[in-house]
Amino acid sequence: MSNRAKTAVLVFGVIFLLFYWTHMAFISAEKNVEASTAAAQAKTDKAMELYAQASMTSAGQGPVDTGLLTFIETTARRTGLFERMTEMKPKQTGAAEAASVHLDSLTNDEVTEFIRLIESRPNIKITYVSIKKRFDNEKRLNLVLDAEKS
Repeated sequence: MSNRAKTAVLVFGVIFLLFYWTHMAFISAEKNVEASTAAAQAKTDKAMELYAQASMTSAGQGPVDTGLLTFIETTARRTGLFERMTEMKPKQTGAAEAASVHLDSLTNDEVTEFIRLIESRPNIKITYVSIKKRFDNEKRLNLVLDAEKS
């Protein structure tokens, strides 16, 4: 094979490799964009779902007719926090009903939403709130809440 043919094969090989690597880089970037778009869409869908729930529950909220423990459990289930409830027990106070609730590994938004839903009822009063950062993940919080139903 002549030098000219070897040079042509070498140039063709280099051009092919450059094209292939560039193509693979674009494919990888495209997959990353698709994954981040899907994640953003999932977060948006969850936010819309929570907004719809909040809108439905905040309109015309009357007093709680069920027991306080049942109301807290229902609220935790509706917000998807029931699995993170580590303790819920009745308390002895002068009020008609009182309860203490412990929730672990919550985000700031989940803490805010849960407290808002509990105190949005006219006959529920929050008497104690403790929010602490977790030692294993500082972006997560533990919530201790005491509430009374009059």
